[in-house]
Amino acid sequence: MSKRNNINVKQLKDQISMQVNAELESIDDVEVLKEKRDELNQQTKQLGQQRREIEDEWRINRERAFEYKTKRDELNAVIQDLKNEKKVLYNKLRDLKTELKNAKQDEESRRKTEKNKKGPTLKKVVGQIRHLEKKIITDTLDIKEENDIIQQIQKLEVAKAELEAQRNASMASVKVQKDIAKLRKELDKFNIQIQKNSEESQNYHVLMMELFKENDMKRKELDRIQAEFIQSKITADMYHNKYKEMRTSQKKRKITRIAGGKLSKKMQHQIQEMTLQDALDKKKKGEKLNIFEARALFESSGSSEKTNE
Repeated sequence: MSKRNNINVKQLKDQISMQVNAELESIDDVEVLKEKRDELNQQTKQLGQQRREIEDEWRINRERAFEYKTKRDELNAVIQDLKNEKKVLYNKLRDLKTELKNAKQDEESRRKTEKNKKGPTLKKVVGQIRHLEKKIITDTLDIKEENDIIQQIQKLEVAKAELEAQRNASMASVKVQKDIAKLRKELDKFNIQIQKNSEESQNYHVLMMELFKENDMKRKELDRIQAEFIQSKITADMYHNKYKEMRTSQKKRKITRIAGGKLSKKMQHQIQEMTLQDALDKKKKGEKLNIFEARALFESSGSSEKTNE
């Protein structure tokens, strides 16, 4: 995570400093400071470990969520392709339905015409033609009789052609119906594939959203832990600084006691160096100096100026 939270560290540090400074003023036992510092350091370490674990879980969830998103998007692309192909088939089905409708209307119109004419069937017309053709071959006919039969055959051939056209139209209607049935089966297959892919895509979407929701909760948990971590770290540092300050003071007093109140120049120099170091550390951190530290810093500055002169 590039940003763990939106915590205002400076504002939090100022709040903690006011509270901890009040606590530190009431503590004058260096061992109490040390114990509390160690306890805070351990707490800070544990909070840091918790934070890293949750961050790792957050990253894993995020990776899995985007894997689910990729799979969902791939399936949605497949669904769109299937819908496009289905649209092509649907347009063909619509055209075939129109063709079938026209064919049925034509067929119905011919049936009405046939009914009104009350003409012979195709089978009967074919039989009449064969009978007349056989008669021409087998019978002894004069020219006039033969011409009459030929004219009859020609008329029957016209009727036959009309009846065959009607039959073919009826057969074409049946073929269109078969084509429609075939297209419907293909459309059913597309619907099944679209439904299957849609359900799978929705499942991946749900899994993705669940992980995003879980990560939102983890982010809030990280904000809480980060705030506790910062508070623990700042408090531990303040206790440590106070501990160092008291230890340094104890060392100075110890040196004074050992010398019986009379310090050698070497001891004076050592105390001055220790005090100056404390002053420089506090100045770097922006902390307030006591009178001895301020004097040591002032004397050090004065010494530097004389050297430069």
